[in-house]
Amino acid sequence: MPLAPALAASTAPRPATQPDTRQLSGTTVLCLDNDLPILDGMRALLEGWGCHVLQAPNLAEAERVAAEAGTPLDCLLVDYRLDEGNGIEAILQLRRELGAAMPAILITADRSLRIRREAREHGIDFLNKPLKPAALRALLAQYRIRRIAAAE
Repeated sequence: MPLAPALAASTAPRPATQPDTRQLSGTTVLCLDNDLPILDGMRALLEGWGCHVLQAPNLAEAERVAAEAGTPLDCLLVDYRLDEGNGIEAILQLRRELGAAMPAILITADRSLRIRREAREHGIDFLNKPLKPAALRALLAQYRIRRIAAAE
């Protein structure tokens, strides 16, 4: 069998793909989680994407922070397990105050169909822990696209 000439191997490293931080720039997200290190990690992740992040460890603080924000919120990001109540209840309460159409994402390690079904019934998106940043980013980008389209 004849041999083909050897091809030179490419030695130039491929550039790492960096997320486009402009895509979410200016998006305001309210994060509600009773675990403070999780809140800090979420802030770092979202701010790295250009988001403005408000954070609260409980519903009362979330209501206060939202009222004092001075800017409309684009999304709620809420953990299911809270010290008082649960994330679905918190989202529904915040929507009563901020507007029923407020996009919301429930984050939980609980994979039960009951919680997933209840979230869907209320138009709440659902992400499992451990949270995959790409999935979160995709949802936030969808919200932003819908918001821009609605404004046109």
